[in-house]
Amino acid sequence: MFVIYTAMAFVMPGKLDDRSLNTYVPPLEVSDGQDNTERVAPVLWSAPEPDFARMKSAGCVADGLLSEYNEPEVDIPLVAQSNCYYFHRALETWLEPPDFARAISIIDEIDRDDVVYGMFIAEAIDTKADYEHRAQERAFDFKEMCRRNSKNYWGEHTCIPELED
Repeated sequence: MFVIYTAMAFVMPGKLDDRSLNTYVPPLEVSDGQDNTERVAPVLWSAPEPDFARMKSAGCVADGLLSEYNEPEVDIPLVAQSNCYYFHRALETWLEPPDFARAISIIDEIDRDDVVYGMFIAEAIDTKADYEHRAQERAFDFKEMCRRNSKNYWGEHTCIPELED
């Protein structure tokens, strides 16, 4: 479950099922004969329910902590010893989807069960990205998700996402 709050979401993948994670593997009889028996379900981290009052008083900016933007040798010990309860922007979704396996590995290294990690919703879209939502059997058209007049805003084949309907 992702709890959306303004332009961020809270990472709580422990409450997601395989379809929500876009990792659903159909039963063998529906998979066109492909062998799916070796596929291992991901191990998921389960966060506590967020305490919004505490988030306001003990929140820290942790831009990219759970993404490729961090410096693990510096950031992980700092976070592990901090008094922060909420880590804003810990998981980035810049031009690529978040790597939940890597994020869970970093969460395991931090070794704190009393915190909430925030996910920042994309500020940039890769208009050439090719992603399919398997559960709904449809492809995403990222060019259609761009804010008007934002073509190549962050570089070639990028735009600013439109969050309005």
